[in-house]
Amino acid sequence: MTSRLRWLRHHVVAISGCIGTGRARDVLHAQCVSCRFAQGAPIPNQRRWRLPKSVTQTGRFRGRASWRSICLWEILIVDITAENVVSQKSMLRLWEAVLDFIFMLTRDDRTIDDCLEVIDITQYIGLKHIGFKDVGVDRDTLVALSRRVKECGAISYLEVVSTTSEAARDSIRMAVDIGVDRICGGKEVAFAMDLLKGTRVEYLPFVGKPIGHPTRLAGTPEDVAADCAVLRAAGCAGVDLLAYRSTEAEPLDLIRAARAALDGGYLMVAGGIDSPERIRAVAEAGANGFTVGSAIFNGSFSAHKGSILSQLADVQRACVELHSAS
Repeated sequence: MTSRLRWLRHHVVAISGCIGTGRARDVLHAQCVSCRFAQGAPIPNQRRWRLPKSVTQTGRFRGRASWRSICLWEILIVDITAENVVSQKSMLRLWEAVLDFIFMLTRDDRTIDDCLEVIDITQYIGLKHIGFKDVGVDRDTLVALSRRVKECGAISYLEVVSTTSEAARDSIRMAVDIGVDRICGGKEVAFAMDLLKGTRVEYLPFVGKPIGHPTRLAGTPEDVAADCAVLRAAGCAGVDLLAYRSTEAEPLDLIRAARAALDGGYLMVAGGIDSPERIRAVAEAGANGFTVGSAIFNGSFSAHKGSILSQLADVQRACVELHSAS
């Protein structure tokens, strides 16, 4: 057994065939074998692995992967130990996700100290969106982290939670310098939009009235709707809504109000999402993406599972079930 197979034998991997040939041989990503599922295909240009010939030539891969319509992949789940297909059930859209899962390398509203180590152990599980805060670690670490996110083929997010205008502006400048794809949070709209002219960086500022750190949210659905309309008119790509940290409104009412007022903008719901039920609820209310950070690291998303990978797998499974229901 090769060293790579020895490493993979405790994982489930999703495989796809080459376009036009249907040969199941390219590994898209790995998952914990206990969960027996995979989220789906990665975004384009993500690093791929080759399954060793000893596996691909066994003839035990049943069915064939296919390319249909706009980027439809048939996902095959393989147990390396048994060298056969465990299930072949999901047809997922590659770029038309029902809801984006944004994995935040954060806990208690700050970037975790060992963020670089964590991204090393999660790099092969198909995460498409990875974010971090502007506080918690030094600039050099954030530079390295942004680079690692890019190497994973994921869209990168920096969320500004600094509580002063000067610090928030410094964080926005830093986000541009280190090359993140989306800047979230903060309320420095005029400054950010001027700085981002001519770049591809998108800005999703807070809506409502963010308070303190860890950040809570004041404001009514009407306040959120008004902010959304103003921000879209200012050129913002969308908004960052702390719905489940609200101090005076029902979270789903805030999400519905934002969705109605955004005129097609991106609605990211951040904070407090710690169960499959909340994931489904924010999707049904109209969110485009949601963040999970602390619930992964403190184990509250799946209370009876101990590893980060198991927590992430359960979040991804909830997203797959949204695909299946859509």
